[in-house]
Amino acid sequence: MKAAVFRKPYSTMEIEDWDTPVPGAREVLIKVAACGVCHTDLHFIDHGVPPLTEPPVILGHEITGTVETVGEAVDSVKKGQRVLVPVVIPCGECTFCQCGKTNLCRERTIPGNKIHGGYAEYVKVPVSGALPLPDEVPLETGAVLADAFGTSFHAIVDVGKIQKGETLLVFGAGGLGTAAIQIAKHAGARVIALDMNPLKLQWAEEMGADETVNSHGIRDLGAHVRDLTDGGVDVAYEAIGAPRTIYQAFTCLGPEGRLIVAGYTRNEVKFPEPNLIFEERSIFGVLGCPVSSYYTLFEHVVAGDYDIEALATKRMPLEEIEKALTSVRSGQTLRTILTPWQD
Repeated sequence: MKAAVFRKPYSTMEIEDWDTPVPGAREVLIKVAACGVCHTDLHFIDHGVPPLTEPPVILGHEITGTVETVGEAVDSVKKGQRVLVPVVIPCGECTFCQCGKTNLCRERTIPGNKIHGGYAEYVKVPVSGALPLPDEVPLETGAVLADAFGTSFHAIVDVGKIQKGETLLVFGAGGLGTAAIQIAKHAGARVIALDMNPLKLQWAEEMGADETVNSHGIRDLGAHVRDLTDGGVDVAYEAIGAPRTIYQAFTCLGPEGRLIVAGYTRNEVKFPEPNLIFEERSIFGVLGCPVSSYYTLFEHVVAGDYDIEALATKRMPLEEIEKALTSVRSGQTLRTILTPWQD
């Protein structure tokens, strides 16, 4: 099979010929229909963050496809079935899995990180990593449900518990942020989107944001947002992953405000403790999406509540992996979708 392989940081990814994986017991081989190119992969490529497995490794964690073959003891999916691979694949047996918090699985598997991912023609995953996808959900654009929509749905609905009439501030109007806008608007919230990229702010408006803020040149962002919202927002969703923006998002909260952090950073983040105590603010981190929430998310998509097509702003063949990564770096796309079998 052909695969885009990550061998070391600060270098280009090459298309290589690899042996097609053979599924073992309780494993599934998936023919990849689409894989979204997420900014997270740039942490490995551009920033030197080591993946959980020693390179060479095939990256890519927003995966949809069809079941090609199954190993022994697999009866939950069959050949030809359309599936989505969750960004966090659970073991199904640990304490967290047993109570439904599968994204916090103690033995979790992360495609494109701990195991080979979807920048390839085929991917092999544990059977718990093959979630049946409704026929009404297109395979190509359905890839954005794995992370961009999945993580944001878990963040805004499960963790943030956004309510009708509340205000959500989205920090970073990329794939995660614009998915969050749609999710919060459907829940009846007022949404403010913040970014420094005019194109992304335009996309945020198209996704339904009530207001947008270009943060370039604003000296005290917290004061600006608190003035805009008469005291601060109910929920702030940080989808960038920088200590400065995580701190700024916290300063935009009002009393009982909830900060939800989805953006990743290895650096220390500091918060003003008096606000945490005297205004009873809360800080939450989110990792992926529980399996049960994926199925609820699928129902919303089938019902037409969310427009997943709008996030898939570019589609490219696997051979154009470097061009796809450049589009992410430049901020000229929400999600670039790689299609390994494109003619």
